[in-house]
Amino acid sequence: MRTLSVILCLTLVMASGSWAFGGKPQAERGKNYDRIAKQLNLTKEQSEKCKASNEKLQASLKANREEVKQLAEQLKSELQLENPDRNKVHSLIKKISDQRTEMELKRMDSLLEMRKLLTPEQKAKFKEMARPKRGRWGWR
Repeated sequence: MRTLSVILCLTLVMASGSWAFGGKPQAERGKNYDRIAKQLNLTKEQSEKCKASNEKLQASLKANREEVKQLAEQLKSELQLENPDRNKVHSLIKKISDQRTEMELKRMDSLLEMRKLLTPEQKAKFKEMARPKRGRWGWR
């Protein structure tokens, strides 16, 4: 039973690593930006400002990602011990959670700043693009 618990925890930790990185490779996230910019028909000035803001965000998130990666490795190491320290495990999980929360707040702040650059028509289009679409088998 103990082995099963350790395996389950390790699986969750390793899966959380991809979640911490946004779940998508950097190149794929860049394609998303280009697609959205094209659909919104951004002016050159808007596009340049949004790209600069996005680059600033990505640089800022890099430190958080590295911290999450390091904390996840520490958690993995601790969980592999014969008798893991419960307080240390809880502390590491909290630190990982704090880093992820900080990343989400940075993303949201960046999004709100970029939305200020949009015209009313672009804001309406963006709002429509962000709305979940109903597919044949439910929400997607």
